[in-house]
Amino acid sequence: MGTDHRASTATLPAASLVRSFVDHRRSDLACLLARLQEGDYETIAILGHRMRGSAPSYGFPELAALGERLEAAALERNADDVRREAGALAAWLGGVDTITARPESGTHPRAARLGADEPGDKNRDR
Repeated sequence: MGTDHRASTATLPAASLVRSFVDHRRSDLACLLARLQEGDYETIAILGHRMRGSAPSYGFPELAALGERLEAAALERNADDVRREAGALAAWLGGVDTITARPESGTHPRAARLGADEPGDKNRDR
């Protein structure tokens, strides 16, 4: 018998939750760009703080680091750094397939293992 290398459902959130998380980050990107135009660094800092706190739960530590940098840039009211982190977020989002929550570029290995972990998946227990 071979070893099953799939992550257990106990260690990963359901793929539908990850898709929702990614979709919310797309909304956050639009919001932070609008807030930057308005000079609303407080809201940008909150968005970065939330990203920093929630991303690890979904298996995205690199997004948590991005959120931390975004929060710091907003607290410093550094528009150039906020723009740079917004670009990094856009690039990160561009590497994730929102239909399957799987990375297109292979940069998010934990998310790539989610496809068979949704409740009711007939192949889950193979």
